[in-house]
Amino acid sequence: MLPFSRLSYGMYLLNPLHIWTYYSSVRTPVELGSAWRQMLFMASIYFGSFVCSMGLYVLVEAPFAALSNVVISRSAAEGKAKEK
Repeated sequence: MLPFSRLSYGMYLLNPLHIWTYYSSVRTPVELGSAWRQMLFMASIYFGSFVCSMGLYVLVEAPFAALSNVVISRSAAEGKAKEK
C-alpha cells in the first residue's frame, strides 16, 4: 500500500507542472466543448502525471530509500559494536 501513497503524492506534485507545460505549449486556446472531450483531456493529464510520478519514484525515490536504509542499518550496527 505504501508505493501507491508515494505515487499519489508524486502525482500531486507533478500534476500542476504537467498542466502548466500543456497549456504553455498550445498555440491556440483550448476548447473543451463536449463532456467527452473534457473527460479525455482530464484522463490524459492524470495518466501523464501517473507515468511521470512512476518514473520519479523508480529513478529517484526508491534508490535514495534503499541508500538511507543501508546507512541507517550500518550506523545501528556500529552503535551496537560500541556498546559491547
